[in-house]
Amino acid sequence: MAVSSQNQAFNALLFLFSHVLEKEFGKVEGVVRAKRTKYIPVVLSRAEVDQVIRFLESPCVIHSPTESGLLDSKVYI
Repeated sequence: MAVSSQNQAFNALLFLFSHVLEKEFGKVEGVVRAKRTKYIPVVLSRAEVDQVIRFLESPCVIHSPTESGLLDSKVYI
């Protein structure tokens, strides 16, 4: 399960207890909250990109989706 899903579920329980049931959630022993890992993107240098492009045969389409997946960029070589 993704970290954000775990945290959302935990926060939903906190909300349910405090605002709906009007009860104290209390301390939960042995439960560790999920933490996001530090994400370091993999990025090629300009020289590395040039090396990759040199090995491609024409015609070629390079497809590069964005992180959100909403926009795509295509380069025709």
